[in-house]
Amino acid sequence: TDISKSGIGFMSKAKLPLDYYFDGKIRLAENDYFYAVIHIVRGEVMDSGNYYGAEFVGLAPFLANKIDDYEASLRR
Repeated sequence: TDISKSGIGFMSKAKLPLDYYFDGKIRLAENDYFYAVIHIVRGEVMDSGNYYGAEFVGLAPFLANKIDDYEASLRR
């Protein structure tokens, strides 16, 4: 649902534990994606599913810059 160079917010039907690490595929556009280690730091049960806040672990600087560029393109 949202992304920054420090992490992501996302919805899931699955119940995931806090402090859980996993490998994720982050898709910014149809053919623009990258893989990252994601660490869940918060969670909330909602009517539409489970909302999680997670941070990227060891994100390379060029990927952080790519996310900044993506965020800027959404504001145009």
